[in-house]
Amino acid sequence: AFAVVAGTLVGLAAGTYGGLVDEIVMRLLDAVVVFPSIIATVLVVALAGRSVTVMVLVIAASFVPIVARSVRAATLVEREKSYVEAARLRGERSWGLTVREILPNVAPTVLVEATSRFGDAIFAAATLSFLGLGQPPGSPDWGASVSDNRLWLQLAPWTVLGPALAIASLVVGIALVTDALRGRWEAS
Repeated sequence: AFAVVAGTLVGLAAGTYGGLVDEIVMRLLDAVVVFPSIIATVLVVALAGRSVTVMVLVIAASFVPIVARSVRAATLVEREKSYVEAARLRGERSWGLTVREILPNVAPTVLVEATSRFGDAIFAAATLSFLGLGQPPGSPDWGASVSDNRLWLQLAPWTVLGPALAIASLVVGIALVTDALRGRWEAS
């Protein structure tokens, strides 16, 4: 939710204002996206300590640029439409125009991004737990279960395959929901 809200605000601001604001914001986001997110996430979690709060904030922060880029692209398309020009001619201010006119029309993009990033966040959390940087030992976590039981793969494969299949099925299920949402809005 943090990544979607922050990314939406950044993307709307960059797309609506354009010009120098858009250029600065997008270059900063490009600089963040260039650095591999898994390395940055592992580094920050290792430095800040292992807790659910740190893990959630780091994963969310790594998705903000992705959401912002998608919302910015949708905003750039919407801001050129005639209803936005009509709102400008009515004298509507930039932020009011963004909230009342553009945001409702980029909401499908935001919803698809939210579901996509949800699946990605689950996979990222499982990866961090597998690496030993997730929740503390003893917590019921699928990634930690795969890591803890990988030594028993030959003798008891279900101890690894169960949580691995649970992660995979959840992420694939979320991806299918995302595709269905995307198809529904593209058809309308």
